Amino acid sequence: MVDEIDRSKSLADFFDGKRSSGSFTWISDSVLIKRMDRSAFIHHGTHIPLDVLSYWGGRHLDIGDSRPVEMHMAGHSFAMKLTREHMGRTRLFWLSDFSAIIRNRFSDVYTALVDGQQPVLFPILRFDKIDDDHYTLELIDEKEITRDATLDEEDQQDSIVNTRDGRVIHYNSKRYERDPGNRRRAIAIHGTTCFGCGFNFGRTYGELGDGFIEIHHILPLSFAGEAIIVDPKNDLVPLCPNCHRMIHRRRDQVLRLDDLRAMIRGAWHD
Repeated sequence: MVDEIDRSKSLADFFDGKRSSGSFTWISDSVLIKRMDRSAFIHHGTHIPLDVLSYWGGRHLDIGDSRPVEMHMAGHSFAMKLTREHMGRTRLFWLSDFSAIIRNRFSDVYTALVDGQQPVLFPILRFDKIDDDHYTLELIDEKEITRDATLDEEDQQDSIVNTRDGRVIHYNSKRYERDPGNRRRAIAIHGTTCFGCGFNFGRTYGELGDGFIEIHHILPLSFAGEAIIVDPKNDLVPLCPNCHRMIHRRRDQVLRLDDLRAMIRGAWHD
């Protein structure tokens, strides 16, 4: 089932009341997310509220001063700058290369803005701090994540039917309903790099792979046997399809993430 995104909710509502300032929401000390807006598409940047200035480092900027920051996304680096304007506001500006990526990837949003319309839903920027001058950046499209949810998790068939290739068969199976909202929250919290092997689809496949990842339930829903409350921060992790399949390969024993990582480390060291 694909749910309908509640467009009336703020990011703070989306993350159950986490600290928010303007269009920004703190996920952790290192992760900050922002709901994009008209300025991000048309004016090549965004206003930084006072409450989140500390995230960008403690160095003071005098009015009119700027300092560079470097963003890393999908294997590419983008030069940006923090500027303190004459009104005392601080803004993060990016160059035309990043603006082109935003406009191309979210062409429906950009077209709506140019036509003077309000987009159905703005995408999200996810910042992950390396240090005061370097950050990793991801573009999160909630509609795309919801579509990807149909590819997520194993098929969960109750039985395996052996038959000749190409023959049409019918079988009864049990499937466990997943909340796409939890998937969107998990990706905003954890990002889209595999927690098992470190693979990132955007770095390898460019725009086609950017933003794609599968989400693994640490406690499989089939084990619980009933509806449970899922905490996207602690109960869900991003995994590439290879790692995800290996974790679920034996139906009677779900591999622990630490054991999977140990196998991968062992293979690399051989």
